[in-house]
Amino acid sequence: MKPHEAQQAEGLRAVTAHAPWVAVTGAKGGVGKTLVAVNLALLLARSGYRTLLVDLDPGCGNVDVHLRLQRRATLDDAVSGLCKVREAILDGPFGLRVLGGRSGSLAMCDADETVLQRTFAAVALAAEDCDVVVCDTGAGLGALSIATAERADLVVAIATADPSAMTDAYAQCKLLHLRGRPLPRLLINGASSRDDAMTTAGRFASVCRKFLGQDGPMFGWLRRDPALERSTMEQRPVALHGHGTALEELRALAAALLSALPTLPRRAAREAIAVRYAE
Repeated sequence: MKPHEAQQAEGLRAVTAHAPWVAVTGAKGGVGKTLVAVNLALLLARSGYRTLLVDLDPGCGNVDVHLRLQRRATLDDAVSGLCKVREAILDGPFGLRVLGGRSGSLAMCDADETVLQRTFAAVALAAEDCDVVVCDTGAGLGALSIATAERADLVVAIATADPSAMTDAYAQCKLLHLRGRPLPRLLINGASSRDDAMTTAGRFASVCRKFLGQDGPMFGWLRRDPALERSTMEQRPVALHGHGTALEELRALAAALLSALPTLPRRAAREAIAVRYAE
């Protein structure tokens, strides 16, 4: 390790995070992790909470793409000692802070214990004066995704009613259970109705109860909505530009998140900051 990297590493190890971490996970790809993480982070920031959104998807980091932000440096650069952590933080709508990742990061994809520790220390440093940290994680059961779920204060597992998505969600629950961690809270995405979501969640809870000895708790649901699909294609998050059912359901998820965490300090709502992003 070069001298400047050693100095950076020492600085990262010295920081302890105080803000609670929320890990938005999903063992199967394409279930909507980034969409949910981005919108929840925006709604928290919009409500006056100092929020850090972190891209911890080692293979396909694209939080910045969803928000139309231009990366200067990434979390990978900070972990490698190529820049200071604050140089990798982007300013988003409503005062949201964004710590972006890099697509196809070999270091993160093959993260060992040292890289994991340095990554979490960098996030802790970026979150020093934040109220809450929202982490977007990668698909699968890789080292970084599982370690983030173990580190988080609240884990939200996203799945659809697709049997393969439910099977993958159970695999994640089983692995965390074997490691002595609480089961993630299940978010059903793309449901045809509330009843459809409740039925799917009930079946999942039954399987967890039978094989793991505890229910798979439900976090919430999102209906299948063209507005959500358009928001991703147009890089216009619903929390910024949306209205109607999709926005109301995302707000309900944000409320569920807040109720599951210790009481957070709250600043004035940041509606005014969003004006220049609404164009």
